[in-house]
Amino acid sequence: MTGFVENEVEIPYIELLTKAPCADLVTDFHCVTGWSVLNVEWRGIPTRYLMDIAKPRGDYVMAVGIDGYITNLPLNALFEETTIIAYAMNGKILPREHGFPLRLIVPSRYGWKSAKYLSELIIMDSNEPGYWESFGYHDNGDPWLEERFNESDPVTIKRRVRFMRP
Repeated sequence: MTGFVENEVEIPYIELLTKAPCADLVTDFHCVTGWSVLNVEWRGIPTRYLMDIAKPRGDYVMAVGIDGYITNLPLNALFEETTIIAYAMNGKILPREHGFPLRLIVPSRYGWKSAKYLSELIIMDSNEPGYWESFGYHDNGDPWLEERFNESDPVTIKRRVRFMRP
């Protein structure tokens, strides 16, 4: 955990598995396109544990994947009891297609907020859009409020067109 924190936190993967507190969680996973997977079993580290060590000083977080994917969240999402950094799913080490080695799991938000291949959490003092948010997806993404798109600030996507001469 880096950025606007009192203490930067870097924990090696093996220590996350063997020394950090473990949380088991059974929760539903909701996709912004309308489908859900019920009762997914996750095992991981509570983000509150990392927050207690890092002592964040900002109000937002950017979750960063090894693959370059980014998504933003209000910092309070990391303080929720159900938010974890998962390393196992349905009783097995997290499969690659679901985010191995680590995946941020935020059950109170749509799935795009649960960043796969998690490598870093950056605490920010101001909000910045992540990948999907820069295309008009909602900053908060609460499935119970159906916060899919940022309707108050529509985004016009400009396509770059290149003409080739025959």
